[in-house]
Amino acid sequence: MLIAAPAPAAEPHKMWPNSLSPEELSLRLEEGARRPLGSRENPIRVFRPDGERDYLSRLRCSDGVAPAFSRIGSYGPKPGIYGHIVDAYQVVCRSGDPAEATLLMDMYFADHTETAAPLGFTLQAP
Repeated sequence: MLIAAPAPAAEPHKMWPNSLSPEELSLRLEEGARRPLGSRENPIRVFRPDGERDYLSRLRCSDGVAPAFSRIGSYGPKPGIYGHIVDAYQVVCRSGDPAEATLLMDMYFADHTETAAPLGFTLQAP
């Protein structure tokens, strides 16, 4: 008689496979750094939907107030610079500038915590 055992817990980096070699990923990170943060060419790197919401909860408008945000949807089938589908969020500042922005996020980066903010915003520490 065979008894099924539960599979061992997957390591985070294996849960979200990246088809890029480490060398290619490094080149794309360098390329992305030359583009505006939150764009398709330089999406905000987070881990899972919880990471998206955590990042957005730390974002501040130019007046220091937290923006309102809502998920627009996933942008695909054309992937972002890192080969993944990216999620788009509408971010609205009541009195800050910019008044509204669309930010793209790549939620497949288990080993990264974004510390930068898009142009016109600041970011609180995690």
